Amino acid sequence: MIRYVGQLIVSMGRHLGEAALALLIAVTVGILYAGAGLNLPVLQLVLAIVVFQFGVASWRLFRTQQVSIATTRSLRNLDDFDRVKSEQRLRAHYEHRERRLEQWHSAQVKRLIDNVADISRELTQMQDARR
Repeated sequence: MIRYVGQLIVSMGRHLGEAALALLIAVTVGILYAGAGLNLPVLQLVLAIVVFQFGVASWRLFRTQQVSIATTRSLRNLDDFDRVKSEQRLRAHYEHRERRLEQWHSAQVKRLIDNVADISRELTQMQDARR
């Protein structure tokens, strides 16, 4: 049970933006009601949002577990030829992804080196202009 609650909290943490947006809306509505002189039970509204977020997190965890179980079952049902084919496809996908990341990183490093060179030139020009 404790492990399940921990997984729920991790799931909520991954999607913290949704919870923050919901709480922001609740607080804004509470402030608008307070500004208008109306009495809105903000605490109950916040608690309802927290319970809703736990429900959403439990649904995400349930779906993730279902996908994991389905993947495990399908991998168990593969014969040796299909398993080798699947591994080759995964390896090719991984290698392609690694090449794309390497190209992207190389481009970023080149851009940073060019920026440093430009800044160095500008600093040198500024120092020469002072003399």
